[in-house]
Amino acid sequence: MAWHLAVRSRVPWAGVVALSAHLPLTPFYARFPEVGRLTCRRCNRRRRVLSVAAGNDQIIEPLLSDAAAVTGRELLGEAGIVEHVVLPGSDHVSYLGGDANTPKMRQLLGDMLDGKLPRES
Repeated sequence: MAWHLAVRSRVPWAGVVALSAHLPLTPFYARFPEVGRLTCRRCNRRRRVLSVAAGNDQIIEPLLSDAAAVTGRELLGEAGIVEHVVLPGSDHVSYLGGDANTPKMRQLLGDMLDGKLPRES
């Protein structure tokens, strides 16, 4: 839902954090990008998206999260800034409950809340 909100919502928002997420309609948007762009390009301010994938995720494979980030960047275009991070060694949500990547995840969330992420490339 986070990625869907990021590319389809017309409601103004400061940022979206997509944790172990994918964009369910990635193949559709990849084939018909103009559908997603119609909403995204009407944004009145830049949309910020932090996408986090777990390297050992067995529920949402990292390749699905990677594809969502690529498609999301394309759909948002100039209307968005997307940063995609892969946490090696974590499973679907272990980085939230206390694994080796939990400190990095806390830092990412703090930086997002402080407006430091995502970084413009």
